[in-house]
Amino acid sequence: MKKKAFIVFLCAILLIGTSTMFVSADDSFDAIPTLQTFYLDGEEVDIEAYNINGNNYVKLRDVGRLVDFGVTYIEEDNSVQIDSEARYIEEGATVPATSDLTKAGYSIFADTMVEMSWPEVKAAADRGAVVLLPTGVIEEHGPHMGIGVDTYGAWLRSKLLKDELESRGIEAIIAPPMYWGVNVFTAAWEGSFVTRESTTTALMTDILNSLASWGFEDVYIVNHHGNRNHSFAMMEGLKIAKEESGINTYYLLNGEDAKAWGVAQEEYILIPEASGVSYGGIVEGSASPYVDPHAGTYETSMMAHYFPNDVDTEMAKKYGDSKITAEGFAKVRGSAEVAMEMAPWGYIGDPSAYDTEYGRSIYEDEASKNADVVVAELNGTYKAPTA
Repeated sequence: MKKKAFIVFLCAILLIGTSTMFVSADDSFDAIPTLQTFYLDGEEVDIEAYNINGNNYVKLRDVGRLVDFGVTYIEEDNSVQIDSEARYIEEGATVPATSDLTKAGYSIFADTMVEMSWPEVKAAADRGAVVLLPTGVIEEHGPHMGIGVDTYGAWLRSKLLKDELESRGIEAIIAPPMYWGVNVFTAAWEGSFVTRESTTTALMTDILNSLASWGFEDVYIVNHHGNRNHSFAMMEGLKIAKEESGINTYYLLNGEDAKAWGVAQEEYILIPEASGVSYGGIVEGSASPYVDPHAGTYETSMMAHYFPNDVDTEMAKKYGDSKITAEGFAKVRGSAEVAMEMAPWGYIGDPSAYDTEYGRSIYEDEASKNADVVVAELNGTYKAPTA
């Protein structure tokens, strides 16, 4: 029997079975284990069943486990959610990631130089490997996700870019993610660490100078936090390190913000072809007047595919579109007070519309386009867009 058809049949039986039973809080019944044998698609299955007042009852979770559909208890409203499209997960169990990158577990240090010995780091520098530096922050991402979204996202972008570059014959290593930075509007919520711009600049300068002292020549900053103050603080560190150690460092930045911030023609800025969601919140190819820059469809989809243990998808389904326009988001970006007023739950976009396949495809597409500009820069053929 097909899973969806079985669930419909099951729900019908439950409705029929309960429609004629009226019990008060004072009523009690004896539940007697039944000795009947149960079969699923002709195969005997092990399932506990009880006879109550002449009727057989089984646990909904046991049926979900056998047929493989989602069963979730929502404590907030004392409800049970049945999801015919979801896999069954034991209560309290770890949710497996669907990506090969993270299905065995995930760490922001996986496949980075943290896992290398110093001789291995030296050898990579001697071979002329390029360095990818993931940057993000620790900040709130709505009620449905953990506060490490930007750091996981920066690592993911770097990992996908590393794999793409190596498929094109370019050796790349990933530096440990830099996850302290500048938060402005998210500072209104607990869990958002705020670092001074001067601290962020100094940290970036020291990281780049360290890499230069080990013999690395080319570093590409792979950012996942769209705050302007944060980006400018890192760019300042980039320029200082260039003066002090001569290291070539480039900042991957979407075209919309590069132009709005007046840095599109700077020699240290690389602008890949548009893909996904800009830091200004505009969804590429979308006709919607509303933006999706923070903890909405874009980031929730990525987390649900690659880092499912850090996103509560059942909760995400409860939060619809924040309906904030680009003009509204421009106000939010500069003020924690305005952000709290316009987006009280800490997300801007539509978490409920998350799609794991979208999360996979958009980040893979970004990696390919990021690789295009890195390769062009290495070959001396990169030209900043003028339009």
